[in-house]
Amino acid sequence: MLDIIRAWLNGTREFYSGVILYEKLQHNPKILSVLKTNGKTDWGYNKLQEELLRICQELKAQKTPEQEATENIINKVMAIQKTKKTVVVTSDNFSPVNPTLYDACKKEADLLYKQIMNQRALLFADIKGDAFLNVNPPDKVETRARMAIDIVKDYQRVSELYDKADYVYKNGSLPASDLTELDAQDKYSHLTDELVKPTLDNLRKNYNKKKKLAPTPERIVSLQEHEESIKKLEGRWHSLKSKTI
Repeated sequence: MLDIIRAWLNGTREFYSGVILYEKLQHNPKILSVLKTNGKTDWGYNKLQEELLRICQELKAQKTPEQEATENIINKVMAIQKTKKTVVVTSDNFSPVNPTLYDACKKEADLLYKQIMNQRALLFADIKGDAFLNVNPPDKVETRARMAIDIVKDYQRVSELYDKADYVYKNGSLPASDLTELDAQDKYSHLTDELVKPTLDNLRKNYNKKKKLAPTPERIVSLQEHEESIKKLEGRWHSLKSKTI
């Protein structure tokens, strides 16, 4: 019945077909009697449109379980804060410990946040529609539900990325990366003297290749580990050269 009322509201709104439709709905016998007795008058025509519009709104408010579930998910999306999570700067720590790594982490989080907000805007734009059109057909409900769930999951992910940026801001390294850094410090300590120069050359080549790639947090850490290793091996190489002179 809702689709029939919508069709009338979106069509030419012919008076007598509207009266027949109103009669089938059996809402207000007194109004129906006036409409049938007096025929098409300005008051009757306006009243008919008013009544059918009201009934349309009432029927639209009667949501199916699927629509209820979708709206619950969408409400979670709407609860996403519009402001980004910011790093707390304390009085004894006004700048990041490792600015390069922090900037990469923050940029990664900001990029995902922007993508989420774009998806959120698309979702809300899809929900809006003409007052007399069915904005909740089954295919739309299913599509919006998937979009809303993806947005919620991505927002959880972006929160984790901002947490990671906070950690880097205060500690200068990625979370749980202490063992990696220790490995980088001791990785080449076992090299024999004749392997120092070839290893150093390879490290420099790899370092230059990685510098050309997108600066993700993981690559920044890898570059910094390469820098540390190159520095140590350069020290060994200069020491070896001085012994041969």
